[in-house]
Amino acid sequence: MTSQPFDIPFSFDGDLLDPNTVEEFLLKFKLQMEKRNIKDTQWLDHIGKHLDEGLKSWYRLSNFATFDEFETKLKEFHRLRHNPHVADTKLTRRKKSPQESHSQYGFDVAAICEDVKITGTENIIKHLVQGLPPDLAARVSAVKQTAPKAVMEYLKLLSKNKSDIE
Repeated sequence: MTSQPFDIPFSFDGDLLDPNTVEEFLLKFKLQMEKRNIKDTQWLDHIGKHLDEGLKSWYRLSNFATFDEFETKLKEFHRLRHNPHVADTKLTRRKKSPQESHSQYGFDVAAICEDVKITGTENIIKHLVQGLPPDLAARVSAVKQTAPKAVMEYLKLLSKNKSDIE
């Protein structure tokens, strides 16, 4: 089955300040799923076509098992993007979980840094490294990357070679 975007034009860019926009987007999407009799396991074929490029990156790096999980994470993502105090607190407490991919962790930390207006290459790299497990943090620090993008690429490389670090 070829998946086509839904027949009504709607999308979500994640940067809208009104939290109701998240609810409206999710409601429209759910209604279209019901209208087309799309099962929870098939929604993956459709949702990405209704996200802007910034959210598509976040979406592609995440592995959502169900629509409910996607919905919860999207609401949290949107809430953090528009409440710098909450985002700053989350950033200082942010730790990479064992089941989280290195790429997803890096993308999430970089997005939070952007949201709370953390600038400066060294500051962003510091936040990227501080939440990593000690052995992984040491590995990333040893490479002495000078740009957040390089750290992200290195984390992505480590994701591909995950067995090397576990």
